[in-house]
Order: sequence, then C-alpha cells, then structure tokens
Amino acid sequence: MRFFRPEAFGAGLLYLTGSKAHNIALRQRARAMELRLSEYGLETEEAEAPGDAGPFPEEADVYTRLGLPWIPPELRDTAEVFHPERLDRIESLIGPEDIQGDLHMHTRASDGGNTIEEMARAARARGYRYIAITDHSASLKVAGGLSPERLLQHVEAVREVEAKLQAEGGEPFYLLAGTEMDILADGSLDYPDAVLERLDFVIASVHTAFRLDRAAMTARILRAIEHPLVDLIAHPTGRMIGRREGYDVDLDAVIGAAVRHGKALELNASLYRLDLPAPALEQAARAGAWIAIDTDAHSVGELEQMSLGVRYARKAYVPRDRVLNALPPEALLAWLARRRGRPIRR
Repeated sequence: MRFFRPEAFGAGLLYLTGSKAHNIALRQRARAMELRLSEYGLETEEAEAPGDAGPFPEEADVYTRLGLPWIPPELRDTAEVFHPERLDRIESLIGPEDIQGDLHMHTRASDGGNTIEEMARAARARGYRYIAITDHSASLKVAGGLSPERLLQHVEAVREVEAKLQAEGGEPFYLLAGTEMDILADGSLDYPDAVLERLDFVIASVHTAFRLDRAAMTARILRAIEHPLVDLIAHPTGRMIGRREGYDVDLDAVIGAAVRHGKALELNASLYRLDLPAPALEQAARAGAWIAIDTDAHSVGELEQMSLGVRYARKAYVPRDRVLNALPPEALLAWLARRRGRPIRR
C-alpha cells in the first residue's frame, strides 16, 4: 500500500494504476515539455522537490499540466488514445447518465427469475424511462420459450403492467412488449410475421447450430437483418467469456448490413458476454450503426450490469448519439415507427 500527501494523490493514482503503455506515452509527452513524470507528479529539470510543477491532488491536474483532457481509466490500456482524433471523441462518449432504458430482459414467462412488474419497478427505480420485455421464442425449449399463443398472452400481460404503472402517476414509464427470437439455422425466424407485427420491439439472435461455417452463419444473420420486422441483433458473435469462443461470422458484412437496413446491433452487457467485442463495437459505431447497450437481465439484480456495458462501450469509443437506448422515449418510439412505416401501438 502506498500513501501520498493530498497534493500528490492524483499523480500517484495515475502513475501506479497504469497502464504501462499509457504511462510511457505520458512520460514521453512530459519529456518533450522538459518535465519529468513520477508518482509524485511532474517536476522541472531543475526540481528541488518531487512534483514541483504541481500540485496534483486529482488525476486531471496531471493531464491539464500536459495539455491534455482527462482521459477516463477505461481508455488507458494503450497509447492510441493520444491520437488527436481519439482525444477529440472523448467528450462525446456514452456515459451512465445517458442511458434511458434497457431493451433486452427476461421474466418468469421464459427463463427469468422475476415477474414483469418486478423487472419494471426495478428498472424505474434506476431512473429508466422505458424497458423492453423480451422473453425467449418457441424453439428455445430449454429456456421455456413461448409459443405464438403464449407470446400474445404475454404481450397483454406487459400492457397491463404498463397501464398499472402509468396509473400511479409521475413521469410516464413505457414497457415495450417484445421478444428475443431465435434465428433458425437457415436464417428463418421463429415467429411468423403476423405475430411479430403485434410486438413493439423484436430482437433476433442465434442460440443454436453454432458450428455452421462462416458463409452459412453470415448468411443466416444477414437474412435476419434484412427482415423488416427485426429491430436488433443480440450478442452478435455468440461468445461466452471463459466458456466458448464466438461462432465464425463475417462481422464486416453484419455491420454493413445493419447500417444499410437501419438495424441496431447489441452490446450485451452481461459479464459473461460483452458482445460485440470492443474492436467490432468501435467499428460498428464508426460505420454509423445503432448500438443498444442491454443487460440481457434474467433477474432484477442483473440490471446492475448496465454500468459494465457502458464502461465497455466507452472503451470502444461509442458516442452517445449512436446508442439506441440513450434516446428519450419519444425518439425511440419514432425510430421504431419509421422502421415499420407506421406508429407502433400507442
């Protein structure tokens, strides 16, 4: 454990927590300004005491003295953040305060641990303005997937909970009735269009047949993206951290199709997924794709993982204006209506 005087604490925190590549880049910048960087701060070449170019009670004081904006810790894993183009993007990055809702979660209707109302109340307590209830579809029997008939009954249950919450007064809180629907091996969808047209929000994802070759898996996902009633592709690589690699898919093609068709790609905030991976996530955001940061929560407690997803999105330089669930409710409903060519049920 290291102890520092208050006037050097920011410098010590920055210097001792790295990363190494980031610190090397900072020291190089300091040398170019005829300064030396240590855990005590910045000092001049003729310094009589460590940190004489300070004080540095906050990390930001070091960056300011070096002519830089404060760089969030999640961006300090490499020196690439020092490129001017990346420095310019820091202020636009998504932050926890920007998140308006969560668009992927499960209830007891499939494999979740809480009711619709329990998930909704927990989300509203977090300050959200909307959520989407997206239980599994029929073919995923291991997760209690819903038959078309059960799904339509579930939709009515979602509507009833929304009406109950609205009747309590306060700021409107919206529940979107949706599904996380399987993309079958041939790229067809698990529900017919007549059912999907009754929903507010449609997620499509892969849960089976992971060993398809690259061409077949890519064609499978592209077919789902091209379907006019699909809004979001969830956990696009299917990876489970520490458990399985993602399936073989051409992410360039997936990202390009999402942009062309105006569909969103998910950053699944589950600590087991974090999918899309950061390099592809950055590529998607820069290409102009919409990104939805969702928890895929199967219980009230898992809603907390949104903060992990936001930090991971920042690591990939995702700006707030490309995050679907950073839109206020009216803008999100308008986005859904434009995609369908008609207002959704309201």
